[in-house]
Amino acid sequence: MTDIALTDPEPTADTVAKLLADSMTAHTLAAHMRRQQNRTAAQSALQRAFDLRMQAHDMDPKHESPAWQAEQAHTANGVDTHSALMSFYASQGLGATT
Repeated sequence: MTDIALTDPEPTADTVAKLLADSMTAHTLAAHMRRQQNRTAAQSALQRAFDLRMQAHDMDPKHESPAWQAEQAHTANGVDTHSALMSFYASQGLGATT
């Protein structure tokens, strides 16, 4: 997965796309670890998913990168994927919704 400094002078659409993809991968891993009854690994992966998504949001707070729109396929019609995931993370004690 990727660690990208928030001080990059010009975040690119590719960087945001990579962060969002890595976040979704970590989120999927968390679900898998939870099904395996490995709560520690699940919580660690979920924290990673949250952190990566927050990095993407901090780099592109207006969600202008095409990656934000592309990830809409992960949720039902009319449901914003970012908002839904942030609400989920908040319910897990990982941060306030953004």
